[in-house]
Parts: sequence; structure tokens; C-alpha cells
Amino acid sequence: LLAARDDEILRLAGRSLTSPLTLLVGEVGVGKTSLVAAGVIPWLREHGYDGVYARCLNDPTHALLEAARLRLGQPESEGGGIEDLSEAVRQLAQQANPPVILVLDQCQELFTRLGSRTRQEFARDLAGLLSLPGEPVHAILVIQREFFVNLVELLPALPTLYNEVVELRRLSAEQAHTVIRRALGRFRLRFDELVKTHLVDDLSSEEGVLPVELQICCDTLQAQIEEDEYHLGYEVYRRIGPAQRMLEGLVDSRLRSLRWRRHALAKSVLVNCVTAQRTKALITAEECAVDTGTDLETIQELLDELITLGLLRTSRIGTRDFYELRHEYLARRLEPWITDVEGEAKDVDDLLHRELNNYERFQLLLDREKLRLIHQYRRRLSFTPEELELVIRSAAHERFEMDYWFARVNELSLSQQMVMSVDLLYSPEPDLREALRAMISRLDHKAVLPTLLDSLREADVAVRETAIEILREIDQNLVRALEKGDVATQQQAAYALGQIGARHALQPLVETAQHAPEEVREQAVEALAEIDRTRSAELLIRSLRTGSQVSRWNAAMALGRLGRDQAIRARIKREAERSDASSSLRFAYGRACLEGRQFQEAEAVLRDLERRAVPDEERGRIERTWEDLKRLQRQHERGLFTWPMYRGSPGGSACTPQTMNVPLELKWEFETGDCVYSSPAVAAGTVFIGSTDQRLYALDTESGAQRWAYDAGDELRSSPCLVDGRIFFASADGRVHALEQDSGKAVWTKRLGDRIESSSIRGDGPRLFVGTTDGSVLAFSPDNGRVLWRAALAGRVDASPASDGKLVAVGTSDADLSLFSADGGELLWRWQVDGGLRGSPALTQDEIVVGSASGAVQVLDTAGNLVWTAFLGSPINSSPAVAHGRIYIGASSGEIACLDRVTGRRIWTFEAEGEVSASPTVAGDSVFVGSHAGQLYALNADSGELRWHYRTGYSIHSTPAVADGRLFVALRYYNICAFGEPVEVEDVRR
Repeated sequence: LLAARDDEILRLAGRSLTSPLTLLVGEVGVGKTSLVAAGVIPWLREHGYDGVYARCLNDPTHALLEAARLRLGQPESEGGGIEDLSEAVRQLAQQANPPVILVLDQCQELFTRLGSRTRQEFARDLAGLLSLPGEPVHAILVIQREFFVNLVELLPALPTLYNEVVELRRLSAEQAHTVIRRALGRFRLRFDELVKTHLVDDLSSEEGVLPVELQICCDTLQAQIEEDEYHLGYEVYRRIGPAQRMLEGLVDSRLRSLRWRRHALAKSVLVNCVTAQRTKALITAEECAVDTGTDLETIQELLDELITLGLLRTSRIGTRDFYELRHEYLARRLEPWITDVEGEAKDVDDLLHRELNNYERFQLLLDREKLRLIHQYRRRLSFTPEELELVIRSAAHERFEMDYWFARVNELSLSQQMVMSVDLLYSPEPDLREALRAMISRLDHKAVLPTLLDSLREADVAVRETAIEILREIDQNLVRALEKGDVATQQQAAYALGQIGARHALQPLVETAQHAPEEVREQAVEALAEIDRTRSAELLIRSLRTGSQVSRWNAAMALGRLGRDQAIRARIKREAERSDASSSLRFAYGRACLEGRQFQEAEAVLRDLERRAVPDEERGRIERTWEDLKRLQRQHERGLFTWPMYRGSPGGSACTPQTMNVPLELKWEFETGDCVYSSPAVAAGTVFIGSTDQRLYALDTESGAQRWAYDAGDELRSSPCLVDGRIFFASADGRVHALEQDSGKAVWTKRLGDRIESSSIRGDGPRLFVGTTDGSVLAFSPDNGRVLWRAALAGRVDASPASDGKLVAVGTSDADLSLFSADGGELLWRWQVDGGLRGSPALTQDEIVVGSASGAVQVLDTAGNLVWTAFLGSPINSSPAVAHGRIYIGASSGEIACLDRVTGRRIWTFEAEGEVSASPTVAGDSVFVGSHAGQLYALNADSGELRWHYRTGYSIHSTPAVADGRLFVALRYYNICAFGEPVEVEDVRR
């Protein structure tokens, strides 16, 4: 058949040499295998290149490795050879011109034989080979046309998969004539021209002549030529033809030589060799015996006869012999039999499709009778991952053939395994919890661990809690992995132990923090901080007294990392101030000061260490700490560690240069005693939040641990303000409280108005500002609460004043926006606003930005002139954020809009789920905002594209605060949450 394929061979060989990955696609019987195995690979070797040919089968990567070893003269049976495919192709590339061409044939078996996990593993293996330096290897994947679309599943690992596709078409009539002439000429045989003409005409269709059909007919005709003759005349063709008759009788004519009683058995065996997708199936003699109800000896004899008749052939996989159809084309010719013999199997397949729909819509599982049918025909059914998941879930529920079906759980994707584990673990039925334990025992914990860790970052609380429960089931495995695993596994184990709070793992984690590679040490310290900071600090302090020099300094670094906690920092300081304190202990204190943002103290400790006798090999740590100190000081000067008040600043622009790389994960959650409407303020490693339970809370930004709480005597709905080491906030009864920021000790308390509900204190100089519900705005001294001036407005003040130090802008919920001088409270002008102001104004760069209840966004200059007006589609209850020359604001319909600051032109719109009364915050190039539906969004500040979202489960009314690498947001239902960038844990699946 290759006689007419010279152009196709040259084209495919050329493509494979220039393109890292080429697909060869064609229908069954078009000659794909012949083209690559007998055409392309010999051509490559003749021209100084090398090619490796393998069939997919059960393990495509291993099949390619075995074929490469054979090319290197290292048969697998001899052992001791190359075990890595990348090394094998490197050696082959040194023996020939690169690249080496790997040819993987019959890639439809990726989908008819292999599970999703194996397919993805192969795709990653292939992607790794194709990315080797110098491109020593290229690949050709050969696949049936019907399965071409299935390859889309491999695109995440192989994004260029569809870039180079070669379709092998049928032969033209001219090519078919050439094939007949050249093929017969090799045996000095000849067909009459009339035979060739009729044969080609009979086989021709609009697409051409199918090569396998041409070959079958030629073989059939050639068998009619007597041994001493070399010519076949047209009368023979008339007798046994036409071509379609020869093809239709292909199987029956060969089975005629069998004894009659074996005809039906032979048909059953052949049908067993066809999958439900009409492709070849590999079966063993034992499977044939079970499926046909025949003894093994009889089946073995029949299989040998079918091989002799040219209908079957053997393939050896590992140590076992498998049988399959000699050609995929035969599966199509057996289709009429499948309709009769496999009718029930087809019915079961259709039943499974219907039941899957029921499960997806109504969560209905299969009953025992349906499971029995599916189990009976399991070898004839090709399950999708979703179908297999349904069967396994149902088998667990019915406790049906669990040994068999649970053994197939590793064919599911890891996410499917995780979700199934969640469902079974939370089942109220003890039998199902027992079934889960049986299933987990069959899973490779190293493989499922990444999915469990990913699930800890899910928004669904039940999923997170279930993941933790499962991890606790295997906590001893995690400790062993921490002690004996590779770097990636150690990282994952440390992270998991931290998340489940495994106190028994504290000592192993301390030892890991002393002796493991740096990336593992860092993860171990994170875990120690999660489990028990105080106990971990004590263990690390002890470890500073023993061990090698390197381990002691590693322990000092770990101890310093825990120093963000004030109490632990004080404990380290006491140890470091002892007369016999070692340099490593002093270093730990210096790192602790750095973590606690006590920069002056850290600098003093580092200077002291420079004067001490520190080992030369450890001085690098001190130099790196100096670098860290300077970097953090620069960040402190840019305001990256603080969010001192509502909307982040006195002017209320609600922006920070700090970038938060999404996705974020929930770091901690703190529950107050009642609803939370206020927004958090952050400084010096502490986040402050008020609650309607009448208390102001000070929480550690890193852990969420409560540092202190202050009882204000009435509800706290407005937000706190941090100025010069003090925290100022208003309670609903009209009192303003001033506390020491570090201790929560009261400095003064003054009643300044009738009631102060949602208006937050703002300012940063010798005067602070607040509004009251009786329609006043006032300035007071932060030193003692003395009122400096008070001005009456036309309506109730629920919004917060905005100030730039010289001017103060404040709006009322009724109708107007007023501007005052900051010094004396002189009214400069008043602007009538349609519908009133529920959100606070932003005062920045001599302009005032407001959003009104009428849906209008307006910008005025400080002289009171309207610059522009733009309209959203619904009332605006949120406050604007101003950054990047743009204005970001939300509306009650869920609309979040970005407007050009100069012109008011709408740049983008995002539709959130639920009302947006919370105000947006801009952090770097992301906009963070929450909704009443409990969704927390991160949007691209330039385009409005959704980057990340997290369903909290409770409505969000507060402005997110971004500081010190954390995103803080309060939930109406009692809680404040802290989000941060996920800890980078190496994925062992790579």
C-alpha cells in the first residue's frame, strides 16, 4: 500500500522534523500504521535521523521507553538499562541527527483503554519531553478520526496539540491502480486491466478508495491464482466479485473451515474483541472463557484457530498474552453481529446514560438490579469518568461488588475522588463511612494529597472541614512523609500537618525546620505557627542549645519567623538579653523584631551582631536580614503595612500600591458576638474591628488570635481610625473612645453627639472628623476629645467625612454635599444632590467624587463646580475608590462600574451577584469588593475581568482592607476573615 504514498511519507516526515508535535489523523483502514511504521520511520533512518515506534496500549510512556531501549540495544528483559525516557531519547539523539521522532500509534486507546489520570500523566510526560533543552525529541501521535476531538482533554498540558495536523485521506483511483500494479509486480503476478478497472470502480466512493478494502480484495483475488500461474482474468472476478461481496463475506468465508459447533462460539469471541465504541478490545483467554461460559482449554484452541484464519493476533503486555482483532476494520464488519449479540449490552449502555442524567439532576443513585446489569456487561462498556463515578457511588450505597468497583476508583480524576470522599464521609449512614475507609485504603495518599490540600482553600466550609478530617485519618502517613519523603512531599506534608493542627507533629516539624532544605524549612515554620506558636517557640528555644552550628542557626531563623506575635517576641527578648545568650539567639530576636515591624529595635540588634563573633558561614544570614530590613522599611514608607481607617485614608480614595496575587486562600476567621457592619483598620501587625456586640477587637494579622477587646457599652457600626499609636472609634450612643493601640487601655471617652451609627472617624493631623445622626459634622482634638468646631447640616449624616487636611467634605442622607474648611469649620459651599448621599465622598487631588441614591456619579472641583455626571442603573449606596486615573463604584443592582476620572466615560462594567453596598478597594491592579450575596470578588482594575471570587456564605457590607500581605473583610454575620496568597507547595503530580 505504500507504493502510492511517497508524497504523504515525505510530507509527514518533513512536518515531524520541523514541528515538535504532529497529529496524524485518518479513518479506520486508511493506512495510518503502515504509513508511519513502514514509511516514515524507514525514511528517517535512511536520512540520518532516528524514529521510535510504539503502540499506546496500557502505558504509552512505558511503551515508548521500551521501544527506545530496543533501539539502544537494551531489551527490557535484560534489566539494568535506562529507566527514563528523556535519557533514552538524549542517547538516541547523540547517535543520529536530532530530533529523534517518537511515534505513538493507535492513540484512540488513550480513550478506549486508559483512565483520565493515565491520560493526563502521559500528556505531562510528553510535554516534559518536548520541552527538553535543545529539542532532542519530536513526536507524532496517530489517532482515528472519530477520536480526534477527544484530544482536547490533553490541551492543558499540550497547548500546541492542534497546531500541526496531517490528515491521511483515501487513495485516489490513480493511486489505487499504482498500488495494484506495483504490489503484484513484486510477485510477478498480473491482473487483467478489466479486473483492475472494475475492482477500483467498485471500491471507489466520493472520498476515494479505502486502502484496507483494496488490500483485502487483492488478497482474495490473489488466492484464486493457481500455484503455477501468474495471471488472473476477468472471469474470476465475475465469479467471486464484485468487491463489496468479497468484503461482506470476509469473516463468514474464513469461519467456514471451523466445525459447525464452533461457529457461534467463534462469533461470541470475536464480538468480545470489539468495544462499545467499535474499536479493537484486548482480552485474555481467561476473560473469554468467563464471558462465554466455556472451559479454558476449548477457548485456547479456538483462539489459535482464529489466529490461523487471519482474524485475530496476539499482543504481549508485561507477562500476559492478549488477543485482539487483526485489524480495526474487522470491528466494523462485525457490527451486524454486535447488533444481535450485544443488544443487551447496548441497552445497558443507554440505561447508564439515562441514569447519569437522573443523578446529575436529582442525585438519584443506581439500584441493585441496575448495578447487577452493569456489572454483568462491565467489560463491554466504556465508562466516562462521570459514569464510573456514578457506578462507584451506587456500589458503595448498595454495598455491591465493592472489591471490584472500589479498585477502579483511581481511574477517576482526583477532584472526583475528593468530592466522593466528602459525600461519603458526611453520610449519616455508618455503612457508607466504612465504605469510604475501604476506598481511602486503596488510594495512593501521595497522589490524593494535592487535591486534599487544594480543598482546604475551597469556599465551602463543609468541603474544608471534610478535607481536614480525611487528612487527620492519614496524619501518621503525613509525619512519615515529612521525615522520609522527597522535597515536594515534605512540603505538602508540612502544610497538611499545619492545617489539621497536628500537635503530635510539633517535634518532627521543629527537626524539619532545623535540618531540611530551605523551602521545606519555610513550610515547616508555617505549620508550627498554625499549630501552636507558643509551644513551637519553646521547642525552638531549646533546640538552640544543642545540635550543629547550622541546625542552631536554622532554628534561630525559624524562631524569628514566629516573632510577629507580641508575646513570643517578648519571650525571645528575655532569652536574648541573658548574659550567656548566644549569637544565634540574638539573631532570632532580631528576626522577630523584623517580623513584628519593630524596625529600630531590629537595626540595633543587627548592629550588635556585627560586633559579635559570628561564624563566617553564618554572616550571610545577617547580611540578608539587613536587606530584608531595608526592603520592609521602604514598604512601610509606602504605607503597605497599614490601613489606618475607613477607606484607607482621610480622603477615602481606598487604594494601596500593594499587590495581592490571586487566587487567595482563607488564612483565618474570627467570630465576634454579633453582626459586623464596620470596616477593619490595620497597623503594627494588628487588625481592629468593631461589632454590634459592643466590643472593639484587636486581632493578630497573622493568626487571627485576639490580643485584646474593649467593651464600648453600645453597638459599634462605624469603623475605627488609627492615629499616632492610638485608636479612635464611635459607639452608637454618640460617644467617641480613644484607646492605646497596643494595649487597648482607655485614654479618654467623650460624648460628642446624639448618635453616631455608620459615620466613621477620619483624619490624620491635629483634628479628626465625624458625623452624627442629628445632622452635625464636627472636628475634635485627638489629644483629649475636645470639640474644635461643629457645623449643622440639612439632614442626617450616615456617611463619613473626607478630608485632605485643608478641606472637609460631608454628605447627608437627605439631599446635599457640603464642603468646610478643616481649620475652623467655615461652610464654603453646598451642593444639592438628587436623592441624597448614602455612601461617603472621596476627596482627592482637589476633586470630590460622590455617588447618589438616584444612581448618579458626580465629580466636583473644590470650588463647587460640577465637572461631570455619569449614571449607573440603580441607587448607589457604596463609596467610590479612586486610583489609576479611574473611579470604581458599586450599585444596588449588583453593577460595579469603572469610569474615567477626567471625562466620566464608562470603561467597564461587572455584574455581581447580589446588591453591592460595600465599597470597593483597589490594591495594585486588582479591585476587591463584596456583595450582599456573600461573594467576595477580585476584578482586573484595567478590564473588569473576574480574576477570583470566594463565596463567604454571609452578606458583606464593609470595605475590604489590604495591608501587610493580607486582605481583611468583615462579614455581617459576626465574622472577620483574613485572606492571603497561598503558600506555594510543590505539586507531586508533576
